[in-house]
Amino acid sequence: MQARVTTLITGISGFYMLHFLQAWSRYADPHYAWIHLMTLVWVIFTLVLFVFEPLFLHRWFHELAQRDDARAFRLVQRMHIVLLTLSLAAVAGGVAGAHGLWS
Repeated sequence: MQARVTTLITGISGFYMLHFLQAWSRYADPHYAWIHLMTLVWVIFTLVLFVFEPLFLHRWFHELAQRDDARAFRLVQRMHIVLLTLSLAAVAGGVAGAHGLWS
């Protein structure tokens, strides 16, 4: 539940900032490519939490863990590492962009 609430707050606050700052045009500017990465990370988290998990992921991981718990753990760990890496790249890009590194 915490992940769902924070993901919703993140999306709402990001949308609000883009709207309030009238910054939608930054999606078309290559200097702001990190915004695309931030949006991608948010979309992945949102899809996993609100669509894929309720539809099939929860059941699929439960069945996989019943058959081979070590394999299920390795798969979940790899997925988290990939998402963490993408998230850290988005944060680093955002910090660099906010400090004028890309302009």
